[in-house]
Amino acid sequence: MKKQLSVIVAFLLLMGLIIGCSSPTADETNTNESAPAATTASETTAVDVIKVGALYPLTGADAGWAGDPYIKSHQLAIDEINAAGGIACLGGAQLELVKGDTQGKAEVGNSEMERLISQEGVVAVMGSALSGTTLPASEIAERNEVPYIVPNALDGTITDRGLKYVFQTVSTLQQWGADDAAWAKEQGAQTAVITVPNFTFGAEVEDTWKKGLEAAGIELLESFTYEGSAQDFTDTILRVKQLDPDVWFALGNNQAPQMVKQAKEQGYYPKMGIISLGSGFGSTFFLNEAGADVVDGIVITQDFAPVSALNVDPAFLQRFKDYTGQDLGGTYNTTYASTWLLADALEAACSTDPKVLAETLRTTTFTNGEGKWGFQWPQVSFDENGRLRESASVIAQWQNGRRLAARTGGGNGRVACARLGQSHRPVDRRTSCCAGSRSA
Repeated sequence: MKKQLSVIVAFLLLMGLIIGCSSPTADETNTNESAPAATTASETTAVDVIKVGALYPLTGADAGWAGDPYIKSHQLAIDEINAAGGIACLGGAQLELVKGDTQGKAEVGNSEMERLISQEGVVAVMGSALSGTTLPASEIAERNEVPYIVPNALDGTITDRGLKYVFQTVSTLQQWGADDAAWAKEQGAQTAVITVPNFTFGAEVEDTWKKGLEAAGIELLESFTYEGSAQDFTDTILRVKQLDPDVWFALGNNQAPQMVKQAKEQGYYPKMGIISLGSGFGSTFFLNEAGADVVDGIVITQDFAPVSALNVDPAFLQRFKDYTGQDLGGTYNTTYASTWLLADALEAACSTDPKVLAETLRTTTFTNGEGKWGFQWPQVSFDENGRLRESASVIAQWQNGRRLAARTGGGNGRVACARLGQSHRPVDRRTSCCAGSRSA
């Protein structure tokens, strides 16, 4: 009997040991539940390809400047990232760009955003050049908790709504518009006319310029819209000519080349010049379509200028142009730089979980941008709204087929120089402020 009892006790002790060894403690269970699935060792080593979405108008009226050039800007960076070994923390995972075509239409862009997230399984989306498609698409990214990096859509409303998955790396039209007016006043402008296309982005820019002109003390003679799909600007040009402003604040996208070509054909140029913002008047596409002799003297505000006091490797400038067909600038610069930034965020997150990636972007200050995004920003961090703290505002002037920086503010604070002339011909660098550089 004693022997049987000893056997039973031994058996029960053995079972207790087995159960104790196989059951996790409460602390261990919580740790497992809180750890992101994408950061486990097995999944990290298993990653071969990381899909990244690119949402742009690949067809339609704006495809020439807002489609293929942006795709190529992303792809150049991705080719370089992959050639450098991919995302090392994830076993050298290679990035794959998955394209979505908005056609320049909000409803199409929304469908494409849904497809990229739910069907393609992208870890993040970048785009989409036009604020009118970016705004609604950003809400879909937010709902699906997938990071949406916006390197080229300018409306500050994109990051004014408190969204947690939207990261705007380009400076905003509101910042640029205020800088435009202040700089025009510095150059001696007293009167102005505003013309914008009759769509939402045009209304946003018009409002920004109006506020800037009022703050600067420049008299606004008139502000009016033109049909967004127009290619004949005869009436618009005649109306501006009759008002005879010092400065014409003009906004355009694919229409911009025709507007300035027709102004030249009609023999009109404002007394002190044309000022614009964004990519419409500030891309190689615009230069090629309008011609260097036509664009000379036009002032354009963006976040970068190819000719400035910044120390940018000439070999990189040439490589970028050879690959994309565009000079670095026109927010193609921000698009390229933001792709490298995404790679750095993936490396820092060491995860393909979109939630972990978004949290990394929100909370990290990125400092090692040399050879990647360092030509654009000294460092990178986002504020509570997802707006890049170091974003720059650069006023540049077309001179002899190149954009020469006139003044910069924001992230880099470095300046080359130009000024509004009395004609559309560029100012003489030997006798103007362009002979040197100064601080803004």
